Amino acid sequence: AEVQAWVNELNTRVKPKTVRNAHARLHKALEVAVRNGYIARNVASKTELPQILTPQIQPLTVPQVRALLKAAERHRWYALYRLAVNLGMREAELFGLTWSAVNFEQLTLRIHQQLQRARKGGKQDAPKEFILQATKTKAGERTLKLDEDLIEVLRAHKVNQDEERALRGDKWRDPWGDLVFTTDTGGPIFISGLLVHFR
Repeated sequence: AEVQAWVNELNTRVKPKTVRNAHARLHKALEVAVRNGYIARNVASKTELPQILTPQIQPLTVPQVRALLKAAERHRWYALYRLAVNLGMREAELFGLTWSAVNFEQLTLRIHQQLQRARKGGKQDAPKEFILQATKTKAGERTLKLDEDLIEVLRAHKVNQDEERALRGDKWRDPWGDLVFTTDTGGPIFISGLLVHFR
């Protein structure tokens, strides 16, 4: 009853996923206590947890895609939007894409990593930093065929980025020196920055 009351109260303050994560930690700790003979049973096993409602995805219509690309046409992230709508790449995959993964001769793009923000060494008190890591699953690793139009968009983007890099000089701060999509100073992109621009 105490565990259920705690879950119910927590559910009034935080999102259902956070409640479920907190409960999972308690459940695991109590499992260790059962295994070591400190308690007879895991009292967190029968707790009713809040459901996580998955929002319905509302893909853009063709006219909306055209309007989006028209609006972004002269922006430095135009190529990012094109890859997103043409290839269905996820944000983390786009942000983690490197030029070495783009083959201009074979018209292919290899998705094998993503950009994430994580705490250094997994320590809770450490500040978050950008890391390039492998895609979440082996199925996420793939090579995509590009059409000539998309290759031209990427070529133009590379020319623009090379010009930005030359203008910034020492102030260009791409930590890996190879990111396809960066901020205007060469740094990794925060998802919040892209969302603000998209809106």
